[in-house]
Amino acid sequence: MTEFPLRRAQVVAPSGAGSLQTSLDGITGIICGIDHWMDRTDDGFDRTEFEIRDEWRLCEALGVDYFVRPPDHRVPFGFETDEVNMYLTLPALRFPLWHWCRVCKSLDHLKGRQHLSGKVVCRTCEEADEKNQDGGKKWKKYMIQVAFLAMCEAGHLEDFPFREWVHRNVNPDCKRKLTASFSGATLEGQSIKCECGAERNLGGIFGGKVNPGDQTYVSNLSKNLDPAMRYTCRGRSPWLDDFDGSECGEQLVGGLTGAVNVYYPYVQSAIFLPNDVAGIDANLLEALASNGPQVVLKFGLKSPEVDLHALAETIMQAHGALFRAYTVDQVAEAIESAYLSGKVVNEVPDVPDDWRLILKAPEYRALCAAKSSSPEMLKLTTRHRSLYDSGGVVSQLSKSLVLVERLRETRALTGFGRVKPNPHLPLSQNKALLRRPTTKRQDWLPAYEVFGEGIFIDFNSERFKAWSQRPDVLERVAPLRKSEYFKRDYPNCKDDTFLPRFVALHSLAHVMINQLVFDCGYTAASLRERLYCSDEGLKFPAMNGLLIYTASGDSEGSMGGLVRMGEPSELDRVFEAALDHARFCSSDPICMELGAKGQGPNSMNLAACHSCALVPETSCEYFNHYLDRGLLIGTPENPGLGYFNL
Repeated sequence: MTEFPLRRAQVVAPSGAGSLQTSLDGITGIICGIDHWMDRTDDGFDRTEFEIRDEWRLCEALGVDYFVRPPDHRVPFGFETDEVNMYLTLPALRFPLWHWCRVCKSLDHLKGRQHLSGKVVCRTCEEADEKNQDGGKKWKKYMIQVAFLAMCEAGHLEDFPFREWVHRNVNPDCKRKLTASFSGATLEGQSIKCECGAERNLGGIFGGKVNPGDQTYVSNLSKNLDPAMRYTCRGRSPWLDDFDGSECGEQLVGGLTGAVNVYYPYVQSAIFLPNDVAGIDANLLEALASNGPQVVLKFGLKSPEVDLHALAETIMQAHGALFRAYTVDQVAEAIESAYLSGKVVNEVPDVPDDWRLILKAPEYRALCAAKSSSPEMLKLTTRHRSLYDSGGVVSQLSKSLVLVERLRETRALTGFGRVKPNPHLPLSQNKALLRRPTTKRQDWLPAYEVFGEGIFIDFNSERFKAWSQRPDVLERVAPLRKSEYFKRDYPNCKDDTFLPRFVALHSLAHVMINQLVFDCGYTAASLRERLYCSDEGLKFPAMNGLLIYTASGDSEGSMGGLVRMGEPSELDRVFEAALDHARFCSSDPICMELGAKGQGPNSMNLAACHSCALVPETSCEYFNHYLDRGLLIGTPENPGLGYFNL
């Protein structure tokens, strides 16, 4: 049996359902869907051990009842008799099914043999050996899987259509034997040949759309396969054991089994908060949500100047039995937190890109309030900004600083993409890729938990917004604002100050992460960012906060070094060093000059490159997009442009 050993966290990302893995013996397989993870009926299986049922906010946001940790593989130790959840495995199938012989160069498609494990013997060589028996020992010639495949942006995957490609026909009649030469250094030097005489190299199988929504294509599989008819995706899903598929219609792009664009996992995460909002008792919130108090709130909150204490007294007088255990101050605080600050729990988002705020707004309020009723899951300590250097960033620009001594983050796999990442697809479409369609309700998603620590900084919103309205700042981000990719990511953004604030916060997070790597000993991939920045036009609290935290699956998640960097004796120095390093890039002046027009993936960065501001993809929430050192420290022509250039 072929095995693909993976850590439990890897089964969520980056090696989740639908991803390709290569075993130690060189066999490539595809990780199957989550259909049968929890459907076992044997006596030694206890599914409750793997369930996560206390992450209520993420469950509501993703429309599931609970999450499931990937089961781990265990074997009995010694004379252990309690054999619960032993020998658990997750299924995988052989893919690609095209195999190639290095001896005779023949191509063979193992249709219907996707469950086959182990090496595959070349039938052509075996037949030749049987015909040429000379009494000597014959060695078996094994075939290897080809490295080519075809995929579409809808997430489908299929074997590369070698037969269609070599005959330049969507539906070729010829079924004769194919041979291949994969010895060339370029695609043009690698060719496919059929016994009928047809021959063609592999040049032009890669490519994609020029612009989002554009139907103009560079050289790619769909366009170049058949001059008379476009070869579109067949809708195949081999990870769900669907090798036949149904017509998809998306354009196909050639790919390689080890390429990055074959699998982009979509992971949504949430930091654990107790079952309240910003420290407000859950029973008190439930009492306010009942019919009687809601009638009073409906009319009381219409006033432009609400007297919270008077409103609280009115509610308590009318419905005293519900609020007997609370004071007027507690009820007023609950009303302010849940209704005036923008209650987002259980709230239906106004626009498609608000899913981030549904999860982040309660976290932002809890971090700002530095209150937590579950310190074993979320432990917060406030540091007043007066303790820091009066001339530094913390003292002058921040509103509050909180040391997160302990946090728990739950990361759930919601789907995946191919060809290029598109995390703004509907959640239901992403979730459908993880399992076969069925009438049975699927009420869970795979997830895992990690613990860590962090530093949270909330910046002065009024000062930040005033800076964001400056003409030179708006001119700086104009190329990003006009980009089709920004319009796709934030289709309903009407606040001109949002993009400058967001880019400045995001860039600060990256240069801080790069500096903290040197100061506290964490690896770059162990630190992560969590940005709290909202469009002022949305029904959410105005947020201008930044959390840099570590949440790793091993001991790096909770060594304490990051929290110590947030103390007054350290953080000012870290800020100063990070901003000093941001002023110089080894790629300058090119990096800074390109900042005027855009650079990087899809030209969504300004003055930011691998030499100065980029971090590992696992550390960034936005695929290393929306970065600019110029908004941090200014440009040579305009040093005052930078918000943090004190």
